[in-house]
Parts: sequence; C-alpha cells; structure tokens
Amino acid sequence: MEFRFARPSRHFADWRLHLARNRNLENSGSDLERFFRLFPDRQLGTAVFEIIEDARIDARIVASYAGIRLLFRRVSEFVAAARPRLAALPLREAFLEALVQASLGGDPMKEASEELRSDLRSGLEVFNKIKEADATVEDAVEAALRIYEIAARLPNVPIDECEHEHDRPRPRRSDDAPPNELADPVADPNEMPFTPPPAVEFRLDNDQQFHQFEIKTNSDDRDGVISAGNDPQGPLGRDEPFSYLYPEWDFRAGAYRSRWCRVRERIIDEGTSDFYSETLAEHRPLVAQVTSRFEHFLSELFRKVGRRYDGEDLDLDGLIERVLDLRSGSAPNEKIYWRRERTQRDVAVALLLDMSATTNEYVQLDAAKAHRPSGSNPQAYSDYLKKIAGGVDERGRPLRRRAIEIEKQASIILCQALEKIGDIYALYAFSGSGRAEVEFFIVKDFRERLGQRVARRIDRLEPAHATRMGAAIRHAIWKLQRVDANTRLLFLISDGRPYDRDYGRDAEDRDYAVQDTRQALLEAKRRKIRPFCLTIDREGEDYLRQMCDEIPYEVVTKVEELPIRLIDSYPRLTA
Repeated sequence: MEFRFARPSRHFADWRLHLARNRNLENSGSDLERFFRLFPDRQLGTAVFEIIEDARIDARIVASYAGIRLLFRRVSEFVAAARPRLAALPLREAFLEALVQASLGGDPMKEASEELRSDLRSGLEVFNKIKEADATVEDAVEAALRIYEIAARLPNVPIDECEHEHDRPRPRRSDDAPPNELADPVADPNEMPFTPPPAVEFRLDNDQQFHQFEIKTNSDDRDGVISAGNDPQGPLGRDEPFSYLYPEWDFRAGAYRSRWCRVRERIIDEGTSDFYSETLAEHRPLVAQVTSRFEHFLSELFRKVGRRYDGEDLDLDGLIERVLDLRSGSAPNEKIYWRRERTQRDVAVALLLDMSATTNEYVQLDAAKAHRPSGSNPQAYSDYLKKIAGGVDERGRPLRRRAIEIEKQASIILCQALEKIGDIYALYAFSGSGRAEVEFFIVKDFRERLGQRVARRIDRLEPAHATRMGAAIRHAIWKLQRVDANTRLLFLISDGRPYDRDYGRDAEDRDYAVQDTRQALLEAKRRKIRPFCLTIDREGEDYLRQMCDEIPYEVVTKVEELPIRLIDSYPRLTA
C-alpha cells in the first residue's frame, strides 16, 4: 500500500498533520518527503523508520504465509544471536538495537540496563502495535514519530558514563496528544558519533524499496533527507548484502560525516595451506620461543585453590581444621587437598591486517646487513644489490621479504600462541578504493576454529588497493561488540600511514586520514575496546605519535621481531 500523508492510521492518534502545520509543511514536496522533513535529525528519524517498517512487513508476511513461520523463526533466531550486545553500545544506539532484536523475536528487556529499561519499555509499547496484522504504513509512520521522540532524549554515551536519570518513568501526554514539534537529540559533552544499527541481511530488499523514496541532501538545505547513495559527494546507501555504512571524522569541521563510508564484508577466497606450513617450518625456533613464553604466561592463568575434596597435595589449612573438628567431636572436614584451577579468562581479540598496495614492497631483513660491503668498491656494492634482489644468501636464508608476507607470518605465529591459552580471536584484513569501496576480508571469524580452511585463506592475503583505516577500524569495533567478553582487544598491523584517493581535501592532505583514524581508535577506547597499533614503517613514529596519542603503539624497526612484539604486548594488554 502506497503511503499517503493525510490517510489516518489504524492504531494511533495521528500526529503528522499537527506537526506539519507547525513546521509549514502542508504542501511541501511528496508525501514521503513531507514525512521525513518532520524529523529534526534525519539520520535518527530514518534509522527509526527503517526498523519499524521492516518489522511491520515481516509481521505481515508471517501472518499471510503460515508455511514459512517455522523457517522464518529459525532464521530470525540465528540472526538475533549474532547481533551486538546492548551493554556494549552507547545508550541511544542500544535503544535502537533493542528494537531490532525485538523485531527478530527477542526479549531485549532481559539484557537492558537500568538506565535504558524505562525508555525501552515505553518504546516497545509503541513498537508492538505495528506488528498487528492490519497495521499499515501509516501506522509505521506514526510509531516512528513517537519512538524518535524517545530516542532523541537519550544521549549517545556509554552506559557507565551516563549521568542522566533515564530509569525514571516518563510523564505521558494525555490522550496521546502530539507535541508542537519533534525535538533535536539531546546533546551531551561525552557524546559518541551515532551509528544506526547494522541492517538485518534478509531485509535488504525492504531497505532498497524504501530508499527509492528518499531524496538527496542539498548542502544548502538542512531539511534534505539522507541520500540513498547516488550523490558522489553525499552520504552513501547499502547496495548489496553485507555492506555497512559508517561515519567519518572531519577534524576541520569538528563533526562527523554521516554514512560516509561503505564497508563491504567478504570471506576471503581459499588458496593452499603451503604458506602456513612453510611459515611454521621456517620459524620453528621462533614458534618454540613464542610457545615457551605463552606457557609461562599460561602458568599465571592458574591459581592455587585450597579446601578441595581431591587435588595435587594436602592443604595444610584444611588438614588443621579436620584435626580440630575431630578433637571437638564435630563432623570432620573432608576438604583437605589443594589443586591448581584455571583463572577465568574472558578475552576476545581481533587482529586487523593492512593489505594495501604498499604491502607489496620488499623490506630488508636484518640478515642483509651482514652482506653489505664496508668499503666503496663499486663492484662489491653491485654484487650486494644483486644478492638482495635475489632475496636469499648462499645458504638459502631470506634477505628480504614483502611486507604482506611479514604480516601474514606474524599473524600465523600469534594464532598459534592464542590457541595455546584458549582466548577467542578473529583475523581480518582490509583494503579499499575510495570511501564507497572499503573491503573488509574475513580470514577467521570468532566462531571459527583454526584449521586447514583458515590456513588456505591466509595464503590468499595479497596486496590490493589503499588504506582507509578509519572505516576498517569502525567495522572491526562492530565485530568485537558482538562478542560476549569482558576484555576486548584490537590489534592493528600496518606498513604505513592511512591513505586513500578521497581521504582528505586533496592528494596532499595527509592530516585528514590521520585524524579520522585517531578518532576511530578513540571510539574503540570509549566502547571499552583496547586498541594497539604496530607498524613496520621505520618512519612511523612521525604520524603514529599524532594518530595514537592516547593509544599504545610500537614501531617495529626490525621486521623479524614483529611476532615477538605482538606476543610481548599481549599479556600486558590483557592484564
């Protein structure tokens, strides 16, 4: 049914005409355009309406086609299990994510924090009305206006930083009376950039149909609606499954560019497991060294626990208690042993590799220094260059290696170490060509086991395009937020500064990319994720000092030491 601005809804007292009169929008543009102009914050209003209309259409489909109900419920449960945890999100984002989970059949009230509970309860009362079998698009529109009002008064700050009393009941308007106008979202000095909830993949067709009605944003008209992605200078839209939209930080404007980058998530193709096996064979002493270090670390994960029914040896305290019990005539204590028990670890790690075109460049290994001539003999220096170009010395030992191979080898060795201590981890890589084509490759996701399939994927990691770090980091943050862990780490391994063809005012603008990456790393920190940056760029200190001023980082001048640097930093970051 096509939307009509003046058509009454079935389950709500209509707010649209009253709000339109107060904003002088009675005769402005199409019906849908007029509706979106009611929202002071278009991004928030659009996100709310998408969630509600998707849920209404799902409910209508399930009601009309009884044969798909069981399958639909199973798919929804599977999708819901992979959604972000509410506790990991800022308050406003958590509110909208809770509605998405409710649309998938979940009960978000069980997970909602005290700061969110009252507003979420009010939002669900409105939200559930659009699931009625006779609900129309006009009902979805009316529900969106009401839920926008709730979302706008929630600051987008981490829940543990929220100083507002959102858990108190809200006064209700008598007879659902409309406000004179919808409010701008509440401002907070600790505000985080608002990111709409990730789309539910099987609802993409609904999103595309909806976006056909959107109009482009005119930079001179603040009432323009977010573009669907046709404007090369404007916000982007989703155009295929597993594409995600993220903001980008413009440090000169002191504001985020909404929906500015499109990340395409893909599982990388498989090659052979030869590179994986050769790495373990070539670096057998290093693997043994790393294993030894982690075995020492492993011993720190166990603690001596007394008063057990059985164990490794007698517990002196428990034994004394038993003697005292026997002498006093009481029932003797049977817990007279001690044993070592594993300390509970709750750690998730995302390893993010830069696979930009520059990782195709060769880096000299430390072994090459021994072959450098000490004198100024031209022939000796020419022979030295030929030997370096050949890549190996007389014994077949490598003298140089591509940056991407160094990153791959380091990740393989770290994976072996993480398997040793049992922390859950994921391995990702990124590249891209412009803000609309940021590629995010899954080599190993958190749910996957390390095996031949992962080994074959590592083989296919090859240099690609540019380095739009900010968008890749933000997507890695989203992936980490879906993992239920108390400690979450993000390791970023790169060979140089962030760079992309439209990552700044012009090709000479290096500050924009560095500042956006810095902001993305700070966003991770605000979301209780611990980022750590390593680069094998010997000149990396210049920009890393600016990019990581509040984030730990290391410049690895001897590329052979990259795996060791990773391993050495791990216990410190997880402490």
